[in-house]
Amino acid sequence: MGKQLRLLKNSTGINNQQGSINYSLNNTVELPQFTGVASFGNLNSSGAFVSGNSINYTSNTPQSQIPTLSVRLSTLGNSTVNNPQFIVMIPKGFTSSTTDFSLIDKNVGNYFGGQFNGSNQYSPSNYSIEDLGKVGPNGEQLFKIQLDFNPGWNVAQNFGGQFKLTLDPTQTGTYSYGSNGAPIVSELASDAKPSASTDANYTFVANGQNIAVVKSSASSIINYAINTNLLPTFTGTAILDANGKTYSGDSVPTYSFRLSTTGESTVQNPKFIVMIPDGFTATTDDFSF
Repeated sequence: MGKQLRLLKNSTGINNQQGSINYSLNNTVELPQFTGVASFGNLNSSGAFVSGNSINYTSNTPQSQIPTLSVRLSTLGNSTVNNPQFIVMIPKGFTSSTTDFSLIDKNVGNYFGGQFNGSNQYSPSNYSIEDLGKVGPNGEQLFKIQLDFNPGWNVAQNFGGQFKLTLDPTQTGTYSYGSNGAPIVSELASDAKPSASTDANYTFVANGQNIAVVKSSASSIINYAINTNLLPTFTGTAILDANGKTYSGDSVPTYSFRLSTTGESTVQNPKFIVMIPDGFTATTDDFSF
């Protein structure tokens, strides 16, 4: 004969510290949304992020000016996944290694525009990293990171790591990564749902195996050149409201100009020449924004 169990619940919850519990029945799988992102750059001496985008890297570029690839592994929503796995793609023309990977030890949020939830205090036993080789769509190096926890946003357990990059000076060309195509950072499709609304899935082929991943709505925008100068098109203009007028004494027109360009550029600290029309003079003290 069957027995009945009577369950009692106190007024403060399961115990005095825990107001509720979450669980699943019948092996129900609950996948969170992947919300990770990557950044390409370094922090300066003041702790501010300096992007490595729009720069032409050469063999003469000091290692201190080579960008770091930093990744925030994060999800949103409940998860029943154990040991979630993530794929990180090193941008073309750079390489890294498992020994070049480390946790971000300070100012972790500065790498991601202040968007990081958690202390990032983890031990090596909490994660593992594997080099999958140069098997990206253009020969990029891939790494797989596995965590022993879900890096949830709501529970303040984001994971922040970074790869020290080494430049391959034999490469030549311009490179760009964004929301379309192969993602810089992604999570296995078996472990998460995409938070990206379009072009949300991708499949890597690594060593003869398909690796299906999902993308984040937080796009990782990266663009740069290696041994290739990118010169933009100059689109500036000047305005001198003096046509058909006669000037004398202190009655002078205002001379305004716009410095602008269009197109990609790897030029650092661009320089411009402004010519004062004949009959007028100006000094550096006369200049203003």
